[in-house]
Amino acid sequence: MIRGGEEIEILDAEEDDNAFPPLPENIPLDILFEDEEVIVINKQRGIVVHPGCGHWSGTIVNGLLFHYGHSLPSVALHRPGIVHRLDKDTSGAMVIAKTEEALKALLWQFSTRRITKTYICLCKNRFPYQSFIYKSNIQRHSTNRKKMSVHLTKGKESETQFSLLYASSEASMLKCRPISGRTHQIRVHLAHLGYPIIGDPLYGKGVRKYAFPMLLHSYGLKFLHPKKEKIVEIFAPLPQDFKEALEFFYGKNQPWKDQGVDLQVS
Repeated sequence: MIRGGEEIEILDAEEDDNAFPPLPENIPLDILFEDEEVIVINKQRGIVVHPGCGHWSGTIVNGLLFHYGHSLPSVALHRPGIVHRLDKDTSGAMVIAKTEEALKALLWQFSTRRITKTYICLCKNRFPYQSFIYKSNIQRHSTNRKKMSVHLTKGKESETQFSLLYASSEASMLKCRPISGRTHQIRVHLAHLGYPIIGDPLYGKGVRKYAFPMLLHSYGLKFLHPKKEKIVEIFAPLPQDFKEALEFFYGKNQPWKDQGVDLQVS
């Protein structure tokens, strides 16, 4: 019986590694690069990276367990090989560690911001800058716990570099480079600036009318190979629905290419 004044601890199953040990599932992995140390996959939109609250199966981790067994190193039981994440509705390049050495090296590179991450997105309206750097604090939204929000003083520092690739009055194609790695960072920054990503289910107020999925794609990863001491740079091709969105907004002739825009930019 609770009489008042007691402290109640609620266990978050997402943080409890022993709550639901993940099981192998035959989930196909689109592998862009693989050697003895690392795997780079092209994550499909709509799939969660690792098991957590509400998603205890059907994740990338379940697929990794099926294809690699329990050989992958892990900092947590339900995250074998995982050194970073992509949101469920984000597609594209994601690196996975196959050895303990690779796990430590990649985690260090992410924590010290030595890995270059390049995203491509389509956002609402004409982005007014050719090149723009946005810095802000990001914290959990005060009323909607599924969302993050920009705050003047509270939260963690964040920084994103934006480059305009092509624009029309209705939509802009941007290259985005998150310098920090905060939850939903690119999505939060663009929504706060007034250019929400088209199809964003959380931050895309007024952009879901187009009936496209979230048009945010992890296009490129550039990192130092943990063993060979050489730079590895991998690009993930744009998914079909993203190409269809480009055609919808800009036409079939791909006018951004006529202006010399090359997506494969390091």
